[in-house]
Amino acid sequence: MARPKKDATTVEARQRIIDGFWTLLEENRLSEITIGMVVEQAQCNRGTFYYHFDGLDALLQEAIERELLVERDIPGMIFALACSIEDAPSQRLSESNDLYRLSLIMDRGGLDLVAEGAKRAIVGMWTALLVPGQAELPEPTREVIEYFTSGTLGLIAYRFAREKEGRAAVPSVAADDFLKRNAAFVIEQVARYQGMTEADVLARLHMASCLMQQTRA
Repeated sequence: MARPKKDATTVEARQRIIDGFWTLLEENRLSEITIGMVVEQAQCNRGTFYYHFDGLDALLQEAIERELLVERDIPGMIFALACSIEDAPSQRLSESNDLYRLSLIMDRGGLDLVAEGAKRAIVGMWTALLVPGQAELPEPTREVIEYFTSGTLGLIAYRFAREKEGRAAVPSVAADDFLKRNAAFVIEQVARYQGMTEADVLARLHMASCLMQQTRA
């Protein structure tokens, strides 16, 4: 294996590798990208790559987690949609600058990987909200939350695909109505399976959303 270059241990080298991955994704399917392509794009060698990442899977996982949790807080956005606190929820899904990389990786074959990371984070948020101190949500409740998360991510991916075709899916009253009805269904079902009232579930959701907004401020 080639020795790492002099800057191998720097933050800049790690960032170049991640940025190189995103650049390659603009023109390639996820399954087509190789370590050789990444190191060439990042202008480093394999030693540098393996200093920072065990392999492509590790690079991919960090790239997704950064977009989901660090840069964009996509779980927080989906959580807020479930609260029905957005006046125009479809507008949130049309913020292409915020969702571009996430949409790109789903479009290039990484939908399941994005969904897995998003669901893990969102289920954790709901668990802390509904059953604090417990390790897991009851299975029926989790199924409802996973359904809502998958549907929202699918809608994001669909909008991105439409924009690629030059047929942008603009926010609409119909889309807002659909998202709000979907959120209402989630609240109804969660309340039913948790033995709570819908008002109680919504109160907890709003409290959690306010705390998240304060944390981000």
